[in-house]
Amino acid sequence: MLSPGLAASLPLAAFAAAAWMWPRAPHRAALAGAAVAFAAALVFGSGSAAADAVWRTLWIAGPMSLVIVAGVVLRDASPPAVAAPSLAASPESGTEDARTRHRKLYVACFLLGPFFECAVGFGIGTMLALPFIAAAGWSGPRAVALGMLAQSFVPWGALAIGTMASAAIADLPPIALGIAAAESTAFLLPAFLAVFWWLTRDQKIPPAQYLEDALWLAATWGALRAASEFLAPDIAGLAAIGAVLAVRGFADGGRIDAQLWRRFWPYLVLVPLLVCVRLVAPIADLLARVSIPTARDLSPFAPFHHAAFWLGLVAVAACLAQGRNVAAVIGTATVTARGALVAGFAFILFGELLARPGFAQILVNAAENAAGPSALLLAPLLAGFGGAMTGSALAANAMALPLTLPLWGTDALGGTGLQTAIAAAFTSLSPSRVALAVALVGLAGGLGLAYRALVPLAAALAFASLVAFAAERI
Repeated sequence: MLSPGLAASLPLAAFAAAAWMWPRAPHRAALAGAAVAFAAALVFGSGSAAADAVWRTLWIAGPMSLVIVAGVVLRDASPPAVAAPSLAASPESGTEDARTRHRKLYVACFLLGPFFECAVGFGIGTMLALPFIAAAGWSGPRAVALGMLAQSFVPWGALAIGTMASAAIADLPPIALGIAAAESTAFLLPAFLAVFWWLTRDQKIPPAQYLEDALWLAATWGALRAASEFLAPDIAGLAAIGAVLAVRGFADGGRIDAQLWRRFWPYLVLVPLLVCVRLVAPIADLLARVSIPTARDLSPFAPFHHAAFWLGLVAVAACLAQGRNVAAVIGTATVTARGALVAGFAFILFGELLARPGFAQILVNAAENAAGPSALLLAPLLAGFGGAMTGSALAANAMALPLTLPLWGTDALGGTGLQTAIAAAFTSLSPSRVALAVALVGLAGGLGLAYRALVPLAAALAFASLVAFAAERI
């Protein structure tokens, strides 16, 4: 007969073995760990807890899956200039002064890219930032590294599916978790900005430009923090960054002309629509009336109040506006998103099967007995490792939160916000995201050169994560 301690460690051993066998398919590792956890739960008479874990997984992963598919449909249905941008440099880039190019580069890395990452996710922010980075005169490994800075607001990426799912996993209010994640992100944003300055150190720009960059990033964070007081994370990031992007555009003399409207109208419609649905009380109350009971300890699912419905509605409208076959686009998007869907489900299931039968508590007790208070250092380590390995804050938290929540004790909200922010930041180093940028830039030498350019980002994020952890513990 297996001891409880050995049984609790078997799912992690299966996960580690599968991760070693399939290093590029982390969802397989999560499925292997989940299968072993389910079997161990049955052996130890915790079948009902295992069944509850599966049921909770379906209701946590289900709404998340709708957001993923709708986001990919919107990306695929958007006009070609948005969906498949050219990486050709702008002919005007050579005639612009260094400060103008620097300012455009900042907008691409810290406003435009993050805005589209909030709307769609899955590295789309980097994909859409790279043409502007190329137009500003950057290429090669530095262009890849600059493109990864567009991942600086990933806690709100893909309508914050990672943060929303983490709130469900940890049984926390989404708005409260959004505020906590924003406060932890305040420690990580300076790391992204410092790396931006390091990568662009060869440009001859006046010192005042550095102050301008810092003030704009502080304003973006301030808008996000303010929006988080009133909006759930799935809307707050899109609304706040979109507002700052609009202000910056008008400050730089931009305007919404016919060409810009044709390219970006789905997103220009989506943001005010989502804000209206959440903030206009009569509309919000009416839409929330239709709800479906879900798993125990989870909020009812209100389909017409959920962001996925409106994201899908705008995506369908974009399809029809271009004369596209809606069913065909949805089918293609589902196939495209299959990997993300499976990974999200697998990691949530793995985490739930560790938590519900009590395996996570056994492992936490063993860690506390061995390391004492230092065991809490597992939280930032698992968050960073999970984010970098999976490219998903959702997957990282689904795996780590069942292990770390008991360690946080009464500070579960702040701890979950910290882990969400760290996991999201480290997705900028995940092989899947970096490989996407390498392919788009056409970098000779591939991932090796790209990761050398990303060493400063890795070091800066590691240091900032430790500072954020220390601040959370004070």
